[in-house]
Amino acid sequence: MRRFMTHTPPQGTPDQTRMARSLLSHNLSLCMEYRFHLKDGEAVLASSVEGNELNISKPKRKNQKAPYVDWTMAEKAQVRTWLTNFKTQVMSWGVLCYDDAYFLAQRYLIKRPAIGELLRSRFRFVFVDEMQDMARHQDDLLNRIFGHENSGVCYQRIGDRNQAIYVPHSQRDECLWTPREPSLSFKKSARLSPQLARVLEPFALYRGDGFSIEGCAETDVPPTILVYSDNTTTEVIPAFSALVKESLDAGVLPPLEDCTFKVIGWNTTWSAENEIQRQGKRRLVDYWPRYERYKSGKEYDYPSLSSLAKGLIGPVGPSHQILDTLMSGALKALRLADAVDPRTNQPFNKTGLMSFLRETNQQHHEQWRTTLYECCEISFSGDINDVLSKVRSAVVEILELLSAEVSKAHDFIFGEEEVAPKAVATNEMGTNIANFHGFDIEVASVHSAKGQTHTATLLPKQLSIQMDPQRLGRSRMNRNDLLLAFLVNPTLAHWGFG
Repeated sequence: MRRFMTHTPPQGTPDQTRMARSLLSHNLSLCMEYRFHLKDGEAVLASSVEGNELNISKPKRKNQKAPYVDWTMAEKAQVRTWLTNFKTQVMSWGVLCYDDAYFLAQRYLIKRPAIGELLRSRFRFVFVDEMQDMARHQDDLLNRIFGHENSGVCYQRIGDRNQAIYVPHSQRDECLWTPREPSLSFKKSARLSPQLARVLEPFALYRGDGFSIEGCAETDVPPTILVYSDNTTTEVIPAFSALVKESLDAGVLPPLEDCTFKVIGWNTTWSAENEIQRQGKRRLVDYWPRYERYKSGKEYDYPSLSSLAKGLIGPVGPSHQILDTLMSGALKALRLADAVDPRTNQPFNKTGLMSFLRETNQQHHEQWRTTLYECCEISFSGDINDVLSKVRSAVVEILELLSAEVSKAHDFIFGEEEVAPKAVATNEMGTNIANFHGFDIEVASVHSAKGQTHTATLLPKQLSIQMDPQRLGRSRMNRNDLLLAFLVNPTLAHWGFG
């Protein structure tokens, strides 16, 4: 996006460009987030695909001594004009996001109404599954084509409002979909056992007259609550694994080859931005320090830190890629020195290393983070020796903190090989797989597990300071679990479901 900002739209004046770049440079995410939205048939700027008005204001500078004075309405209009021209130019290059496709579809239907008639003639029956997770702009588009009374199309929507998980932040506590009347309700669940149905039914957010859940799956395994403390967080998944093994040995679960076991949670990792808010909270990475979010693309295996540092000099990409590369080099040094995470007795990954340093030595944690960001900044200036010196010193200090054998990683840390790095696949699933008793347990987000069938699931609901019965209801209404385990930390839970 920084590269796009170097191109001034043909209609942009110098004043427009100066103010708009000031706005975007102080909020780079705005470049990716603002959208075109149709209002009364005209394209206007919005802050999201939902059509929320884009708020434009003069950025506030840090340590500014003079009183803050916002742009005038005329100046804001100039910025809005520049952003409109900029977005139009980017789209003319063929650069679109998914939201732009919906905008273009709506605009196309207005300019060429016959397209809607052609689609209605082509599709006489339209079925939408998982309707509870459809966004408003998606629903509006389908309604425009198929939803009106004289469409001549059987437009049928199927879903369960109690399973809604893909909802906008502005409406997190409600499902946007309201079923039309007459509607048909299904009470029986072939996925849930009677025991689970009785536990989960009170948590349903949307009930209606005569609401009930009848579990039809056969099992003798009751739901289980696992109680843990702050000091035993990383022992939770091994305890769940032991519970699964006990059920397998007792013959109350299907044969192992037919089983799927998962630990799922709403929130997975901590970023630098929200790390300061983690006091009294839990995410998946706290239970399983090796957890990593899936990323597509390639990473590179560097033969030495010297080779890595040389690869960082120049236009190598956004800062987060530089940080990932630096972390990858540090992790390779740890592996070569046989350093393992004492909490799991497994090799470190990126999130595991950061959480270990934070928990065991706050000074090293802050020093390592500072080194990463300093090297990121230096890489843009091209001083390879400064980057290399800082990374080498920091890596050696971490190895010494872990009492690892620095000599085993000496050639990688201090070598000067001129060998090209090798591309390697990223995010092998092994880091998110726990295996304590001869079977795999996948650690995953609720969204990645949407619609899947599991034999046994651990649901760590204490990822925030207060248990959220709304999320509990949404995330559990569609699981085919024979064994369900809830997780509770008495020091974190507030027992008031209300």
